[in-house]
Amino acid sequence: METLEGMTTYCYQDLQDPSLGFRLIELQAGEMSDEVKFSIYHESLIPSRKPQRSSVDLGSLRKTLPPDWWVYQETSNQIYFYYENDQGDWKSQWTHPDPAFDLSPYQISQQRNPTTFEALSYTWGTSTETRTALVVPRFSDHKSEPVKTMSIGINLECALKHLRFPDRVRTLWVDAVCINQNNISERDEQVKRMATIYKEATRVVVWLGPESESSVLAIKTLAFLGQQIVMTMDKWSFTAPGATEIDWCYNATLLPYDKKTWRAINSLLQRSWFSRVWIVQEIQLAKDAVLRCGHDEMAWVEFRRAILALWGKSVLDSAISRRRLSFIERLVNPVTSTSTIYHILHRTDDRGCSNKRDRVYGVMGLFPGTFRARIQPQYFLGVGKVYLDFVRSHIEHVKRLELLRDCQLEGRTVDTPTWVPDFSISKSTVKSADWQFASGYSACEVSFTEERRLVVAGVNCGEVDISRGVPNYRSQSCQGATIQDSIKAIREIIEWIKSKVSDNRMSWHTFARTITGNYLKDRFPENSVESLRKWESYLETSPIFNSSDLSTIQEDSFSFYEEFSLGLLLGRTIIITNKDEVILGPPGTKKGDQIVCFLGCDSPIVLRPVPGSENFHVVGECFALTLKDSQAFLGPLPSPWVVQFFSNSPDRTGLYRYYNTETLELTDDDPRLERLLESGLELLESERKLDDPVTSRTFRDVSMGTILTSDPRITTETLSRRGVGIRWFSLV
Repeated sequence: METLEGMTTYCYQDLQDPSLGFRLIELQAGEMSDEVKFSIYHESLIPSRKPQRSSVDLGSLRKTLPPDWWVYQETSNQIYFYYENDQGDWKSQWTHPDPAFDLSPYQISQQRNPTTFEALSYTWGTSTETRTALVVPRFSDHKSEPVKTMSIGINLECALKHLRFPDRVRTLWVDAVCINQNNISERDEQVKRMATIYKEATRVVVWLGPESESSVLAIKTLAFLGQQIVMTMDKWSFTAPGATEIDWCYNATLLPYDKKTWRAINSLLQRSWFSRVWIVQEIQLAKDAVLRCGHDEMAWVEFRRAILALWGKSVLDSAISRRRLSFIERLVNPVTSTSTIYHILHRTDDRGCSNKRDRVYGVMGLFPGTFRARIQPQYFLGVGKVYLDFVRSHIEHVKRLELLRDCQLEGRTVDTPTWVPDFSISKSTVKSADWQFASGYSACEVSFTEERRLVVAGVNCGEVDISRGVPNYRSQSCQGATIQDSIKAIREIIEWIKSKVSDNRMSWHTFARTITGNYLKDRFPENSVESLRKWESYLETSPIFNSSDLSTIQEDSFSFYEEFSLGLLLGRTIIITNKDEVILGPPGTKKGDQIVCFLGCDSPIVLRPVPGSENFHVVGECFALTLKDSQAFLGPLPSPWVVQFFSNSPDRTGLYRYYNTETLELTDDDPRLERLLESGLELLESERKLDDPVTSRTFRDVSMGTILTSDPRITTETLSRRGVGIRWFSLV
């Protein structure tokens, strides 16, 4: 064994062109007991040409199919064919029903970069203890050129020992080694290139850590589960071609695992890699990826299918955490052409990073290039300044107030205006109040009168009369709170509401619809969600909402429905307004706070007047059934019209349409507005882009030819002509 005595520390040579050049290592062959040895060398990395498209033209492909055949795009971008007739006969396959049909024009292929390497995705670890690696010359005789040393983290040493081949070198990109961490300008430049590096790698290798007895079982189980199921981009599950367990794809099918297996899966999902910010873009950009735990390995596509299958199961063993599954489900869902900047940013929710700026910079590589150009990494800026610049850039880019929904006045730690979310903390609330359509397809109308002041157009919809909070026992801000405390508060609030609000205003139906966030079949007709009556039956028997003994309640036994509803209630304030309406408000809401709907904001927002001024602080987002579907701006929908939502996206972006429950007419025309054609507008069914807002449709002004992603019929000017009381709110 070579001795370290007399060896010098490795010194980096500057990259000749940091915008094109990068370093790679050749990991030398060795056994587990050998020291880690690698060579470091410089290469150029020129991005390969992007594929022309990111989604399959399923419409055209369907036209080529015989009767009773369907085609889907799988989450791995493979094309999947499924057959089922009226007699219940079925089959599934990866090939077209016509063996002679050429599928290549429809397939999405990834181009290979001439610079071949694998990229390592791992956690640096929290330990300051290091190990010594040997940096050896790449080609020269080791006896004639000196071997040098480099300090590396314990976790990296463990990864490299497991990943090296016994008989040949392995070419890797490893951030801690391939970036000179002491050269700030190089680091800033290389951070900009992280997306390119992971996108162009032949494969991304995820290092979860050394194996354990349970990890071997977990990987074997998840790999097999992932081989039985196909998951489509629109979140349908089917039996995989060649599967031996043909009914495992159904949400109602129980999986035949014992307690030991469930615990093994749950333990694997707790590994620290899953909780890092940076891994989101590292895995999403990968052409191909594997998960490695010790000497065991499984394909990422199999892991993704397994997690999505588990997440959708109606019943799971109490040994596996639904909360953890939901957390990892956000990671494995693919970022697609229908994803938005808003949804991409939220992939990092509750993930850790050592530098608070990386809450923004850590997913920058997934943002569209036009937006990415606005937010170049600048680590010398203060954290608050980074967040403020990001939010302002986002408002200017998408013409919406989407990020206003993430603001919470309670618990802020970063010095920013209250209209800028503190991305460095976990929100007190568990689940966002999505799909309210509170301002329709309108664009926001704002002005930045000063750096820290935002003036916004909206409508005042009421005032908080009384409120009561639900403690979130899962939040660090509620230390000492137990699950029993939270559920006791929920039960007391239900009784309190019944005593304060007249029956015609607050029925059990209204409350059930509220605590499901209106995520019901009548609003989402094409999604696999339940009806209001079904939800009510689940909740009526739930120990959360009935008089069950509090001491017997265990989080691990919660059903999907209980977990979903609890997620909307925990951390929120239940509000009764001066109009006798019940609303789910943000934490810390107080009497006298104002409920406002802004143009370009999908949810109502609670504001607090700043004493002695005309300014307001943003308290946070709320959920209000009476303010959904643009009611604050256009009034209630005339009966029997309702709004329905249609989505085929993993991020649940989609289209709101208007449905007549009597005539069964489904239209894009809002019955409260002048019809599109009469307004000189037409809707374009163009494919969504990453630059688009979450709530957006593409309109074309027929006479001018102008293309818009907002409805020109809903503006301050048009609404004022309708007599709507538009106000300008100064947010600080």
